[in-house]
Amino acid sequence: MIIYFSATGNTQYVAEQIAAVTGDKLVSIRQEISKNAHDFTLAENESFGLVTPTYFAGLPSIVQEFFDALNLKVEGGKHYSYLVTTFAGNPGNIGAFTEAAFKKFGLDLSASFGIMMVSNWTPYFDLNDKDYLQRTESKVEPNTKAVVAQIVNKAEVHLPKNFTDEECATFRARYEDFRHTNKFTVSEKCVGCGKCARQCPLNVIKIENKHPVWAKEICALCFGCLHTCPVNAINFDGKTEGRGQYKNPRVKKII
Repeated sequence: MIIYFSATGNTQYVAEQIAAVTGDKLVSIRQEISKNAHDFTLAENESFGLVTPTYFAGLPSIVQEFFDALNLKVEGGKHYSYLVTTFAGNPGNIGAFTEAAFKKFGLDLSASFGIMMVSNWTPYFDLNDKDYLQRTESKVEPNTKAVVAQIVNKAEVHLPKNFTDEECATFRARYEDFRHTNKFTVSEKCVGCGKCARQCPLNVIKIENKHPVWAKEICALCFGCLHTCPVNAINFDGKTEGRGQYKNPRVKKII
């Protein structure tokens, strides 16, 4: 079983590559949330993988909340359980967060892997930088194949902790602050198409009078809305205008 969350396609691509080789079942967090489905069974000898981006040195809120609500029946003994995270700078301490999430079900984290990919965090990364895009994209396929091979061989390796607990707590506090949706604005370029609302995995965005409105105070901060907008009308905290958009070119539809 491979559980994944993807906003702009990076982790979906990785999860699909793993499943193509292992034959394991893919479980999309966004789909399961839309169905309000949280009950799963892990069969004896079945591997259990989480594929997720790193947000502010840890798990995205949507992933953490899914695991908090998850009812996972684990059959049999030891299972190969792993994390694959996509990141831009470094994977922070996400391994520790995942280990804690797995322990709830009596699963040890057998391995953790990281793949550097293009970031959709445009307050920091300028996606008009063609050198950055080309340099990063050129390593995605070989790095993904290497990780898949390690998973097939059930390698037991782990990502290091990149921050002290105090530093990590600071990153997580910043994440909670940034999640406030009043930081999003929409320019006059908006055409009222509703794609941002359909993309939002938590149904935070509503269309009122042909205009998007963030109807909840906080969101997952996945930036799916910003990168889906066909006219790039969504701005975050006054820092993303003109800094480009991104969707993994290997993924046709975000699921």
